[in-house]
Amino acid sequence: MAKHFQTILASILGDGARAAKYMLNIARIPGTPKIPTGNISVLCKGATFPGKTLTTVPFEYKGRTIQVPSHVKYGQTFELTFYLEENHDLRILFMDWIQGFDESYESYYPGSGQSSTNKSNDINVGSVFTESLRKLKSDFEKMTTVKVAQLDFDLQNKTAEYIYHNCYPTGVSDITVDSSQVGALLEYTVTFTYSHLIVKQTKGEKYDFAQTN
Repeated sequence: MAKHFQTILASILGDGARAAKYMLNIARIPGTPKIPTGNISVLCKGATFPGKTLTTVPFEYKGRTIQVPSHVKYGQTFELTFYLEENHDLRILFMDWIQGFDESYESYYPGSGQSSTNKSNDINVGSVFTESLRKLKSDFEKMTTVKVAQLDFDLQNKTAEYIYHNCYPTGVSDITVDSSQVGALLEYTVTFTYSHLIVKQTKGEKYDFAQTN
Protein backbone atom coordinates (compact mmCIF):
# COMPACT_ATOMS: atom_id res chain seq x y z
CA MET A 1 0.00 0.00 0.00
CA ALA A 2 2.82 2.37 0.91
CA LYS A 3 4.55 1.74 -2.42
CA HIS A 4 1.29 2.31 -4.28
CA PHE A 5 0.78 5.60 -2.42
CA GLN A 6 4.34 6.69 -3.21
CA THR A 7 3.71 6.00 -6.90
CA ILE A 8 0.55 8.12 -6.88
CA LEU A 9 2.33 10.90 -4.94
CA ALA A 10 5.24 10.89 -7.39
CA SER A 11 2.87 11.17 -10.35
CA ILE A 12 1.32 14.30 -8.82
CA LEU A 13 4.27 15.86 -7.02
CA GLY A 14 6.99 15.01 -9.52
CA ASP A 15 10.42 15.90 -8.18
CA GLY A 16 8.83 18.21 -5.61
CA ALA A 17 10.20 21.52 -4.38
CA ARG A 18 13.60 20.93 -2.78
CA ALA A 19 14.84 23.16 0.03
CA ALA A 20 18.35 23.54 -1.38
CA LYS A 21 17.24 24.33 -4.94
CA TYR A 22 16.60 28.06 -4.94
CA MET A 23 18.23 31.26 -6.16
CA LEU A 24 18.36 34.78 -4.74
CA ASN A 25 18.57 37.79 -7.04
CA ILE A 26 19.01 41.37 -5.84
CA ALA A 27 18.25 43.63 -8.80
CA ARG A 28 20.70 46.36 -7.80
CA ILE A 29 22.49 47.83 -4.84
CA PRO A 30 21.85 51.58 -4.48
CA GLY A 31 24.91 53.81 -4.31
CA THR A 32 28.37 52.53 -5.16
CA PRO A 33 29.17 49.28 -3.34
CA LYS A 34 32.20 47.22 -4.29
CA ILE A 35 30.48 43.80 -4.14
CA PRO A 36 28.73 42.61 -7.34
CA THR A 37 25.14 41.44 -6.89
CA GLY A 38 26.10 38.04 -8.35
CA ASN A 39 28.39 37.43 -5.38
CA ILE A 40 25.48 38.14 -3.05
CA SER A 41 23.42 35.40 -4.73
CA VAL A 42 26.18 32.84 -4.24
CA LEU A 43 26.80 33.80 -0.61
CA CYS A 44 23.10 33.48 0.30
CA LYS A 45 22.70 30.33 2.42
CA GLY A 46 18.96 30.56 3.02
CA ALA A 47 15.89 32.61 2.13
CA THR A 48 12.16 32.60 2.87
CA PHE A 49 9.05 32.43 0.72
CA PRO A 50 6.35 34.69 2.22
CA GLY A 51 3.07 33.57 3.69
CA LYS A 52 -0.30 35.32 3.70
CA THR A 53 -3.05 35.65 6.31
CA LEU A 54 -6.74 36.52 6.03
CA THR A 55 -7.82 38.52 9.07
CA THR A 56 -11.33 38.27 10.47
CA VAL A 57 -13.73 40.58 12.30
CA PRO A 58 -16.00 39.22 15.09
CA PHE A 59 -19.70 39.60 14.37
CA GLU A 60 -22.17 39.01 17.21
CA TYR A 61 -25.32 37.17 16.15
CA LYS A 62 -27.90 35.76 18.58
CA GLY A 63 -25.34 35.28 21.32
CA ARG A 64 -22.75 33.71 19.02
CA THR A 65 -19.53 35.22 17.72
CA ILE A 66 -19.11 34.63 14.00
CA GLN A 67 -15.79 35.43 12.36
CA VAL A 68 -16.35 37.49 9.19
CA PRO A 69 -13.59 37.67 6.52
CA SER A 70 -11.73 40.99 6.50
CA HIS A 71 -8.39 42.11 5.05
CA VAL A 72 -5.50 40.04 3.71
CA LYS A 73 -2.17 40.60 5.48
CA TYR A 74 1.41 39.58 4.88
CA GLY A 75 4.41 40.13 7.08
CA GLN A 76 6.16 42.80 4.96
CA THR A 77 9.51 41.59 6.28
CA PHE A 78 11.65 38.64 5.25
CA GLU A 79 15.06 37.29 6.20
CA LEU A 80 18.08 36.22 4.20
CA THR A 81 20.90 34.19 5.72
CA PHE A 82 24.43 34.62 4.35
CA TYR A 83 27.79 32.93 4.75
CA LEU A 84 30.35 35.33 6.22
CA GLU A 85 33.49 36.07 4.18
CA GLU A 86 36.78 36.39 6.00
CA ASN A 87 36.92 40.18 5.53
CA HIS A 88 33.19 40.71 6.36
CA ASP A 89 32.69 42.74 3.15
CA LEU A 90 29.05 41.88 2.47
CA ARG A 91 27.95 42.18 6.11
CA ILE A 92 29.55 45.63 6.36
CA LEU A 93 27.84 46.60 3.10
CA PHE A 94 24.41 45.77 4.57
CA MET A 95 25.26 47.72 7.73
CA ASP A 96 26.42 50.70 5.66
CA TRP A 97 23.19 50.46 3.64
CA ILE A 98 21.17 50.76 6.86
CA GLN A 99 23.37 53.64 7.99
CA GLY A 100 22.61 55.48 4.74
CA PHE A 101 19.02 56.10 5.85
CA ASP A 102 20.13 58.01 8.98
CA GLU A 103 22.13 61.21 8.67
CA SER A 104 22.08 62.09 12.36
CA TYR A 105 25.38 60.39 13.14
CA GLU A 106 28.22 58.59 11.40
CA SER A 107 29.16 54.93 11.33
CA TYR A 108 31.24 53.67 14.21
CA TYR A 109 33.63 51.92 11.82
CA PRO A 110 35.24 52.91 8.49
CA GLY A 111 32.83 50.58 6.68
CA SER A 112 33.18 49.42 3.08
CA GLY A 113 35.35 52.36 2.07
CA GLN A 114 37.16 55.29 3.66
CA SER A 115 35.36 58.60 3.88
CA SER A 116 36.02 61.27 1.31
CA THR A 117 35.57 64.01 3.92
CA ASN A 118 38.47 65.80 5.56
CA LYS A 119 37.77 64.70 9.11
CA SER A 120 40.73 63.68 11.18
CA ASN A 121 39.20 60.61 12.83
CA ASP A 122 38.34 58.06 10.12
CA ILE A 123 36.80 55.67 12.66
CA ASN A 124 33.80 58.01 13.04
CA VAL A 125 33.24 59.28 9.50
CA GLY A 126 31.26 56.41 7.97
CA SER A 127 32.03 54.96 4.55
CA VAL A 128 32.00 56.03 0.92
CA PHE A 129 29.00 53.77 0.32
CA THR A 130 27.03 55.30 3.20
CA GLU A 131 27.80 58.80 1.99
CA SER A 132 26.78 57.95 -1.58
CA LEU A 133 23.42 56.67 -0.31
CA ARG A 134 22.84 59.88 1.62
CA LYS A 135 23.38 61.91 -1.54
CA LEU A 136 20.46 60.18 -3.29
CA LYS A 137 17.41 62.40 -3.71
CA SER A 138 14.88 60.24 -1.86
CA ASP A 139 14.54 57.16 0.32
CA PHE A 140 12.87 55.42 -2.63
CA GLU A 141 16.21 55.52 -4.51
CA LYS A 142 17.81 53.65 -1.59
CA MET A 143 15.46 50.69 -2.11
CA THR A 144 15.67 47.79 -4.54
CA THR A 145 13.86 44.68 -5.81
CA VAL A 146 14.67 41.23 -4.40
CA LYS A 147 13.66 37.98 -6.09
CA VAL A 148 13.68 34.50 -4.54
CA ALA A 149 13.08 31.71 -7.06
CA GLN A 150 12.38 27.99 -6.70
CA LEU A 151 14.53 25.95 -9.10
CA ASP A 152 13.77 22.63 -10.72
CA PHE A 153 15.51 19.39 -9.71
CA ASP A 154 18.20 19.78 -12.37
CA LEU A 155 19.00 23.38 -11.40
CA GLN A 156 18.20 24.54 -14.91
CA ASN A 157 15.00 26.60 -14.73
CA LYS A 158 12.95 28.69 -12.36
CA THR A 159 9.61 27.11 -11.47
CA ALA A 160 8.22 29.82 -9.18
CA GLU A 161 9.48 33.26 -8.21
CA TYR A 162 8.54 35.64 -5.41
CA ILE A 163 9.36 39.27 -6.20
CA TYR A 164 9.66 41.67 -3.26
CA HIS A 165 9.35 45.35 -4.22
CA ASN A 166 10.83 48.44 -2.53
CA CYS A 167 13.17 46.44 -0.31
CA TYR A 168 15.78 47.73 2.10
CA PRO A 169 17.59 46.16 5.07
CA THR A 170 16.38 47.01 8.56
CA GLY A 171 18.51 44.70 10.66
CA VAL A 172 21.74 42.69 10.63
CA SER A 173 22.06 39.94 13.21
CA ASP A 174 24.85 39.53 15.74
CA ILE A 175 27.64 37.03 15.12
CA THR A 176 29.05 34.83 17.86
CA VAL A 177 32.54 33.40 17.49
CA ASP A 178 33.23 30.13 19.28
CA SER A 179 36.57 28.32 19.55
CA SER A 180 34.84 25.01 20.32
CA GLN A 181 33.71 24.64 16.70
CA VAL A 182 36.97 24.61 14.78
CA GLY A 183 36.38 25.06 11.05
CA ALA A 184 32.72 26.09 11.38
CA LEU A 185 31.68 28.69 8.82
CA LEU A 186 30.09 31.78 10.34
CA GLU A 187 26.66 32.97 9.23
CA TYR A 188 24.45 35.99 9.81
CA THR A 189 20.91 37.06 8.99
CA VAL A 190 19.69 40.25 7.32
CA THR A 191 16.08 41.39 7.80
CA PHE A 192 14.51 43.22 4.86
CA THR A 193 11.31 45.26 4.71
CA TYR A 194 9.22 45.48 1.52
CA SER A 195 6.06 47.27 0.37
CA HIS A 196 4.38 44.49 -1.65
CA LEU A 197 5.17 41.31 -3.55
CA ILE A 198 4.29 39.53 -6.78
CA VAL A 199 4.30 35.76 -7.26
CA LYS A 200 5.17 34.34 -10.68
CA GLN A 201 4.95 30.75 -11.86
CA THR A 202 7.67 30.70 -14.48
CA LYS A 203 7.97 28.17 -17.29
CA GLY A 204 11.29 27.39 -18.91
CA GLU A 205 12.98 30.54 -17.63
CA LYS A 206 16.64 29.85 -16.93
CA TYR A 207 18.43 31.49 -14.04
CA ASP A 208 21.82 33.20 -14.14
CA PHE A 209 23.92 30.37 -12.73
CA ALA A 210 22.12 27.46 -14.45
CA GLN A 211 24.27 24.34 -14.68
CA THR A 212 25.26 23.13 -18.13
CA ASN A 213 26.63 19.80 -19.30
